[in-house]
Amino acid sequence: MATLNSKLARLATVNEEKLLLASMPSHVGQLSKQQLKTDVKRARKLRNKYRSLVRHEARAQSRKPGLLGARRPAANTRAKAKAFEQALERFELQLAKRMKPAAKPKARRSSRPRRSAVPTGAQGRPLRKARAGSLRRKSAATMAMRSRRKQQAMNLKRREAFISTRARRDQAKRDR
Repeated sequence: MATLNSKLARLATVNEEKLLLASMPSHVGQLSKQQLKTDVKRARKLRNKYRSLVRHEARAQSRKPGLLGARRPAANTRAKAKAFEQALERFELQLAKRMKPAAKPKARRSSRPRRSAVPTGAQGRPLRKARAGSLRRKSAATMAMRSRRKQQAMNLKRREAFISTRARRDQAKRDR
């Protein structure tokens, strides 16, 4: 049975520990496709969380005066981020193996020509029945709709510009 190293086991919560144990090679092969998908989501979420924490801690550490040599984030957070990165890789690898489609036999092509449901003319193009003015009316209606949308968008931009300018003016008055 696979186990986590003692340091990581002390750092991880119960749910995190279960997820890390499920990602071990001896266990990951026994998971269903659905379990793999949910575990991938959980591992990705936790990996992103601890990556973000590492960056945040590094940023906070670098801002502290007098600690020029100690600009590395906490080792515990880095260890957890690395552990979830590895777990995510194992889950994704197993899921990719499961998702590979089985080789399907190719369908045979028929020797007879395909018949179209739409009647075709001499050049093979479909025959259309169009009324004389219908195409124009559609395009005129479409153009009117586009014009209205464009006008609404322009009005919205003007309103937003007015509001943001007003906010800047008000802030400038308060700053004086």
